[in-house]
Amino acid sequence: MPFEEQLIELLVSIPSWFATIILSALPISELRGSIPIAIGVYGLGPIEAYFLAVLGNLIPVIPLLLSETVQSRGCVLHMAFHKDTSKAF
Repeated sequence: MPFEEQLIELLVSIPSWFATIILSALPISELRGSIPIAIGVYGLGPIEAYFLAVLGNLIPVIPLLLSETVQSRGCVLHMAFHKDTSKAF
């Protein structure tokens, strides 16, 4: 049985909106897997499925941006907020 089918079986007991967020936060399914599952399996509308999936896809990014290791290196933040990127590395 494929991994996504196993996830669907595990996520049946939780609300469909929360399952969509969890599926989109996982690296294996992300948006390509969570939007069709939300529409086809859970019966969500396309717009609702899209916004829930994007929200879930952003969840792993937030801790990375707020962590001290990313900020202490400064490379990503320097490139994002300064025009002179030649000194970022």
